[in-house]
Amino acid sequence: MQAISRPLTQAENREYRRRTLLEASVRTVAKQGIEGATIAKICAEAGASRGMSAHYFSSKEDLLAACLSKMFSDALDIKRAIGTDNTSDPLPLIYRCAAASFEPPGFDRDVLAAWQAFTSASRYTERYHGIIQENSQQMMTFYLNLFNQASTENSLRISAEQATLGLLALLDGLWSNIALNKNALTTEDAIQACNSYIRGCFTA
Repeated sequence: MQAISRPLTQAENREYRRRTLLEASVRTVAKQGIEGATIAKICAEAGASRGMSAHYFSSKEDLLAACLSKMFSDALDIKRAIGTDNTSDPLPLIYRCAAASFEPPGFDRDVLAAWQAFTSASRYTERYHGIIQENSQQMMTFYLNLFNQASTENSLRISAEQATLGLLALLDGLWSNIALNKNALTTEDAIQACNSYIRGCFTA
């Protein structure tokens, strides 16, 4: 939260406390996993009381579900901000959005580890699965729109839907590889892989 020289309003203070709990949840899940991320540990990480947590969230499950939703909404907000750039050609925006998946503020080790924990838990927790599905569809819609726009000014070799599905699958796979430290993959490597894929979609 940006520094504010005046006292916080009541609404700002509520939002600040809620966001503090959600950010602490990301860090705690990253360190402890879903099962180990207890309300007590999250509140300790946030420097908050259990009573404050109960004021905003009725249970650990509600808190972690909100945490997962915030991770997705933050990532999509970053990409939407890039997508509002008034460039004459939307193709560079696809490159920039893909790269943003591996750059701050959308990417850091805590977010990566928490994402992996939630993804694993979604196999047996319907609530997490639903959040992931819903937000993945929003990301699909966003990238599909960019690919459709870019295809009118560039030669798209495959359908915009195929291009979008491929890029999203690549992004998920690269995040998994980095999380598991496979093949010593770096974020720079991941960005180059995305660039190569996107070029391939538009190369005649």
